[in-house]
Amino acid sequence: MLLHVAYQQYRINKQRLQLDERRFKHEVYERRLAVFRGLMKFISTVEREAYVTGADLANLVRATAEKEFLFDTDICDWLEELYRKSLRNCTNSLRLNDTQAPLTKGPARDKVVDENTEILRWLHEQIPLVRDKFAKHLKLIP
Repeated sequence: MLLHVAYQQYRINKQRLQLDERRFKHEVYERRLAVFRGLMKFISTVEREAYVTGADLANLVRATAEKEFLFDTDICDWLEELYRKSLRNCTNSLRLNDTQAPLTKGPARDKVVDENTEILRWLHEQIPLVRDKFAKHLKLIP
C-alpha cells in the first residue's frame, strides 16, 4: 500500500514537472514572439515613414528590452546594430529638419542625406532576415 502511494506521488510530481516545463516554454515563446512583433512593427513603420522618430526608437527599446534573456548573442548583437543605425537615422533626420539651425544645401547636408539613405536601405534589407533570425526561436514544429 505504501509503495502504491509513493508511486502515485511520483507520477503526480512527474506530471506537474512536465506541465511546468510546458508553461515555461509557452511563456518564453510568447515573450520571444512579442519581440518579433515589436521589431516587425518598428521596421514597417520606418518603411512607411522613411525615417526613424524618437517614439519609434522608444518602441524598439521597449520591444527588445528583454533580448539578452531570451535570445543568443547573434540576435542580440544584430538588434543592437539595428538600434544604433536607427538612432543615427533619427539624429540625422532631426539635424535635417532643425528649424533653428538647418543644414543648408551643400556637402554637409548631402553627406547626412546619403548616410540616411544608406541606413534606410540597410533597414529595408533586414526585413527578410528578421524571419530567418527568429525562426529557430519561434518554430513550433521541430
